[in-house]
Amino acid sequence: MNQITPTMAATSPCTYVQPPATTLTDLPTEIRLDIFTHVLDVSNVPTRYGYTGLRPMRDSTEPRRILRTHGLVAVNKELGAEYRQAFYERTEFFLRIHASNAFEGIPQLKAPPPPMNAEDQTKREEGEIAAREREREREGGIPNLWNAPDALIASLRHCIIYIELGEIKWHKDSSHSVKKLFPTVTPAHVVTHRFEVYDEDDVAWDAQLKAAVFKIVDMQQLRSVQLVWDNTIGDTLKTEKLAQWIWDSYGQPFVDALQKKRNLRSFQVRIGNRTDDMDLRGNRGEGDKWTIQVL
Repeated sequence: MNQITPTMAATSPCTYVQPPATTLTDLPTEIRLDIFTHVLDVSNVPTRYGYTGLRPMRDSTEPRRILRTHGLVAVNKELGAEYRQAFYERTEFFLRIHASNAFEGIPQLKAPPPPMNAEDQTKREEGEIAAREREREREGGIPNLWNAPDALIASLRHCIIYIELGEIKWHKDSSHSVKKLFPTVTPAHVVTHRFEVYDEDDVAWDAQLKAAVFKIVDMQQLRSVQLVWDNTIGDTLKTEKLAQWIWDSYGQPFVDALQKKRNLRSFQVRIGNRTDDMDLRGNRGEGDKWTIQVL
C-alpha cells in the first residue's frame, strides 16, 4: 500500500475555493425591479404626486432632493435606470393646467398688451425677444408648465392631465372671445348659442392649447393617461349643454390619437363640469384591440 509522505502532503494541499459573491447586478432584471419597488414601498415614497403651480427658480447651490431621497439612481447607470423605471411604473402624476401657468407655458394664448409709452414699449419688446428665445429652446419638446424637472415630465408612465378650460378662456389675460361674450354670469342656453359663433382667432387659440396637450400625451413611454377638460366658467355659470359641442373639438381628436399610441394600455377622456359631462374610457386587450366604454 502506498503511503503519503510528508513531502507529498506538502505538495498536494487541500484548498477551499470560495464561490464569487452574488451582487444585485447578477439577479434577473425582473427581480431587481421587484426589489426596487419594495424599497420604494418600505421607504413610504408616495405613489401619487401633483404638479399644479408655476416653476420657481432653483438656487444652483441647493443640493438636489432626488439624490437625498432616491440615492439608488447614483449607484451606477444600469441600476439607476431600472430604479427610475420602477419609480415611474408605480407612480401616478397629477398635472394641472390652469390660468396661472397656461399663459406662462403657452404665451400664444395671451391677449395683445395695451398701448404704452416708448420706454415701456422697449421693455416689452425686450421681454418678447427673451420669450421667443425660450420658445425656440423648447420648440418640439414637451411643454413643462409645472414645478417639475424636465426629465421627470419626459419619463411619466401614468398621469392625470386636468385642464381648467373654461377658466383659461375666461381669464383677463386670454385672447379668447369668451371673456368678451360673457363678462357676467349668463344663462346656459345663451352661452351655448354664442359659443357656436366662432371666429378664426378662437380656432387658432384652441389649436395652440391642443397642440401643447398633444405633445404631453404623445410621450411614447406613457402607459395610462386621464385627460380632463373642465369647461366650468366662473363659480356659478352652468354650461352643461356645451359638453357635446366641445367634445368634437377637445374630446374625439384625443380619443383617436391615444388609440394609436403603441405602448398605451388605457386612457380616459372627460369633458364637462361638476354637474354634467361626457366621459369615455378605453382599454387595450388581446390582439391590441381597444375596448371603448362610455361612462
